Amino acid sequence: MQTFKLNTGADIPAIGFGVYRAAPEETVEAVKAAFEARYRHVDTAAAYMNEEQVGEAFRASGLAREDVFIESKLWISDYTYDGAMHGFDRSLRKLGMDYVDRYLLHQPATEEFERTLGAFKAMTEIAASGRARAIGVSNFSIDQIKAVIDATGVVPATKQVELHPFLTNAPLAAFHREHDILTQAWSPIGGVTRYFTEDPKPEGDPLTHLTIVEIA
Repeated sequence: MQTFKLNTGADIPAIGFGVYRAAPEETVEAVKAAFEARYRHVDTAAAYMNEEQVGEAFRASGLAREDVFIESKLWISDYTYDGAMHGFDRSLRKLGMDYVDRYLLHQPATEEFERTLGAFKAMTEIAASGRARAIGVSNFSIDQIKAVIDATGVVPATKQVELHPFLTNAPLAAFHREHDILTQAWSPIGGVTRYFTEDPKPEGDPLTHLTIVEIA
């Protein structure tokens, strides 16, 4: 599989398997099937409540740890320096791993941004210790990323954001390229246009939109 080079020197597989909205009882078999289909990149989060099952699926796979890219995210309830340290340790315990390949702030705590900065500062120390090979943010605006860089002197390795044919976020992607931040799309097959309806409209669904189907 194609990989991209992060600003830390780590390689990230271009395509990942996300377990958002995967119930714990479904996650083990889903991730095992993904590994069997040759996915080597799994995205989970504390808020998904299935980190433990991702770790179980990895151990059942027989794959070497260095051959799999595992990322998780800190939820806003743990934002602050101390909270992030505890939250990260909790994620490692649930995963049953000594390190993660990437660790993210799940979203900004907009009304209490100092807590967000404290959490990211903790993450820089986690990365320096080698327990996270890269760190990043998710769902941050350009101004919020600038504030993180200004406060810590550390440029996030990646920014995860909703990105698909109906939401291209071109100015944000340009900012990322300028600062050597890799843009990672969450839900590139449609995101919220498909999550919250049982019957996504053809004109709003990348899997059925006529132009996209023609290209495919």
